[in-house]
Amino acid sequence: MKSNLLIFYFVCVLSGVLTGCKVDIPELEQDSPEVVAEFRDYYQQVVLPYFFDNAQFDSFTGEDDIEIAYATFPADNSRGAIVMLHGLNETAIKYAELIYELRDTGFSIYIMEHRGHGNSGRILDGSDQERRKIYIESFDNYVLDAKTFYDEVVTQTAHDKLFFFAHSVGGNVAAQYIEQYPNDFDGAVLSSPMMELLTTHPSKVPETIAYPLAKFLTNIGLGKAYALDMEEPEVLIDHTSKEKFEAEFLTKSWKRWTVYNEVIEQNQHLIAGGPGATWGITNRFGKEAYEASFKARSAEEAANIVIPVLMFQSGDDWIVGEKGQNTFVDNAVNAPYFETVIFEDAYHEAYMERDEIRDELVTRTKAFFDTF
Repeated sequence: MKSNLLIFYFVCVLSGVLTGCKVDIPELEQDSPEVVAEFRDYYQQVVLPYFFDNAQFDSFTGEDDIEIAYATFPADNSRGAIVMLHGLNETAIKYAELIYELRDTGFSIYIMEHRGHGNSGRILDGSDQERRKIYIESFDNYVLDAKTFYDEVVTQTAHDKLFFFAHSVGGNVAAQYIEQYPNDFDGAVLSSPMMELLTTHPSKVPETIAYPLAKFLTNIGLGKAYALDMEEPEVLIDHTSKEKFEAEFLTKSWKRWTVYNEVIEQNQHLIAGGPGATWGITNRFGKEAYEASFKARSAEEAANIVIPVLMFQSGDDWIVGEKGQNTFVDNAVNAPYFETVIFEDAYHEAYMERDEIRDELVTRTKAFFDTF
């Protein structure tokens, strides 16, 4: 009983200290209502119709009998395929604009929704809040799901070339995949891959503090509890909230953030965790994610990469750290080609950023695929 009280006291004190050191949230410029309206028309009249009219939706059974949802966008006379892996708290629909912009590449596109996300099966049972929690028994399950997706879905159609486009947590999954199965893919595009976590909720906490805490709390039976002082907000999502837009540290594009969140507001069953990239994570997920970042960037694992890699790095990333990404690059000594493109003024989601950043990201992605 005494040890439990000491543990409780320790956690409360540390949480209070971290909460008292909350980051100063930068103020962001908003697009004008006219610009938002113009983008909304484009998104609703062009992007989403393309997404829903061309997608073939289905699912497969992943590890521990969790159903994994996916969508396929077949290309006529396809010269290969792109496999997309999304990030934390994301959905396939979030990639609708990118999928639309890659429609002319000649590649079929496959995108799966990670367990616990989107239309895929949830891991925790109970209330909507409990089911939304970001929880994972083992990060390896993400990688094993991707392998099943490859074996049972992607390769059931013959493709001359196969590529990854993977973001954040998905970037870590893709990195571990090409480390463990080096001959399955021909190249990989990694957008802000999770190689080092920079926790920003409730404060900016380095991995040297956050990982031992997440591991400790998991080991004492609090793995399914929210990390630090996270809790369900009174309003889960609000596309009109400038405060939520700024506090998420995901993108500086008000028009994209607004219009995408309008869609999710009408489809709240797709939400995992919450609208932010790190909101809603549990202690167990935190522990597993830190260990996955250590593993993926390690010299032993990264040396197994033998295919070309293009990595997009955001210079103003509050979610994942460039130090871990640079270590990953340095350790990928057997990759025949590894280019890092830095978007100095981008937040975490460069593929959802302002037009000048996104245009370059899409152009460089297409150019990378065209080299094969």
